[in-house]
Amino acid sequence: MLADGLGALARKLADLIVERIWEPASAVGSAGELTDLLRRGRPLLLQGAASALADRLGAALAERADTASDGGRLRAALDEIRVGAVADSAGTIHRWGDDLCPADTA
Repeated sequence: MLADGLGALARKLADLIVERIWEPASAVGSAGELTDLLRRGRPLLLQGAASALADRLGAALAERADTASDGGRLRAALDEIRVGAVADSAGTIHRWGDDLCPADTA
């Protein structure tokens, strides 16, 4: 199931890369420069994918904490490692989906 979802995501990203980066660069004769761009972008893409997965996993675990036995301790553990959460400049932890999330305070 996970592999299928990752495969679908990879195909979507490939479509976007070809459509928005490769085709325009190729049309103006800059396709040769894309090897360096892809080489530099690879770690950023991997970091972004891992970060997005960690965020979604943290949010899903926080949801489960609401109904899990001893869920308060699970939520405290998630807060401690800040998976699926961000801390503001005062150190207050905000989770996506909470009433007060970073997107609502900007």
